[in-house]
Amino acid sequence: MHARARLFLPLLFFATCTTIPKGERRPAAVQAKEAHACPAKMPLPEHFSARDIRALSEDPSIKTVEDMLACLARDLKLETLLLHTSFAAQNSDSKNPRALLVSAVKRKVAGIFTVNSGEAHLNQNHSVEFMFNNKMRGEAEFYDIDFNEGHAVMSALNPEACMNCHGIASRVPVGGPKMLFDRDPWSRVVHADSGFTPQADASGFGFCTNRRKLHYDLEKQTLNAFRTKPRYRSLTSLPKTTATDFDVMMRDMNSRRIAKWITQTPGYQEYKWAIFATAFSCVANDEVFSSRQIAQMNDVRTLHEDVIQARNSHDLDLFVLRQQTERWKQSLWIDDRNVALLEAVKRNEPVSVGLPDVDTGGQCRKPFDRHEGKENPASRAERITLMERYAKDTEAWGGDLETGVFQYIFESRGMNISDWNTQPTPGYGRGPGMLREYLLDHEKNNGPDYAVLKDAMSRMQFEACPLLLKLAKQRF
Repeated sequence: MHARARLFLPLLFFATCTTIPKGERRPAAVQAKEAHACPAKMPLPEHFSARDIRALSEDPSIKTVEDMLACLARDLKLETLLLHTSFAAQNSDSKNPRALLVSAVKRKVAGIFTVNSGEAHLNQNHSVEFMFNNKMRGEAEFYDIDFNEGHAVMSALNPEACMNCHGIASRVPVGGPKMLFDRDPWSRVVHADSGFTPQADASGFGFCTNRRKLHYDLEKQTLNAFRTKPRYRSLTSLPKTTATDFDVMMRDMNSRRIAKWITQTPGYQEYKWAIFATAFSCVANDEVFSSRQIAQMNDVRTLHEDVIQARNSHDLDLFVLRQQTERWKQSLWIDDRNVALLEAVKRNEPVSVGLPDVDTGGQCRKPFDRHEGKENPASRAERITLMERYAKDTEAWGGDLETGVFQYIFESRGMNISDWNTQPTPGYGRGPGMLREYLLDHEKNNGPDYAVLKDAMSRMQFEACPLLLKLAKQRF
């Protein structure tokens, strides 16, 4: 299996209006803070659609990105999220952050609009990127609203420029476009609310020293840019969301996409009970599968060669330790490189934290070696199943057992799930999140087993797991 790099994405901020006597010169800082008025007379509805945003873009009074932002801020309930670095088609840096305007109700997204500062060196500096959550279709929709011609031109649904990141092979995948948000402890989010704080540092969480300093310095630089750049002046008074809340929203939409994909896979009805049991974190071994199913689950093409060749659980544990140690060494190496970025920030230069400076989680604490100083002869004699091999392969990526079981259910039958997470690149570091809810929605509309599954899902885990495992075995 090839190692896959990890990337990260960006977000936004706001300002007020100051009255200046007629004829008096405005200082630059005041100019940046002066609110931009929306020129459109017709307000957007609170519960807007992509059609409503297209109608706004076709209003002849909307001539600039700033015009559209002012109307969005006037008419919609939005929260802002800022990142100091973006490597998307619409990029940014710490002095020109990318701002996300999030419209959501109870952590359910209605739409997201994104902009950068508009500086000439940035890509798509005259565009508003728009994602609409089409709940009727059960899919995210992406649009580009371009202002290069002196007026707004809104693209067709899911243009190639968007699908280069949000699609697979530049095409819309089954279940709809991917939602991307890589939320590591040191992520590019300003005011991330992720435990990456001076208080967390003091408690010894093991975050890399230079990465920590760089994060705080870039926050200051980014917040100053957001306060003073003219592009953002309609946004600075909007309330803020956090990386935690935004992450929940993205994983929610991603879970819907994955559930839609799962229900269309070959053999879904046969493997459905094991899938629901896994979604409830009930599966600890392969007893949930029939002998006939296990005989069908034999594909190992996505497993690391060392996992395939492992003779026992001791070999698998050592493989995981080696992988974690390599990531730790990479973190230390990257943290040394961050010294140069810290110096650039001190010179007040814009910084983009990207490859090869992408960290592997911001952790510089040495991995725990469960075998250090002791020998367990039993681990060398234990029989290992293919499911255990998949689970260890996933653990080496930083994933949990649930993700490992899903990897076994699908990849052992030739269906790759490495794009299930919300990271911009494939991997198994994070599971899909709220999968149960959307799988159950599918059963409500399409399956005869809805009542019994709903009953199981309504129970506490200690009650639901025995029931789901019993149901799975009854279907053998």
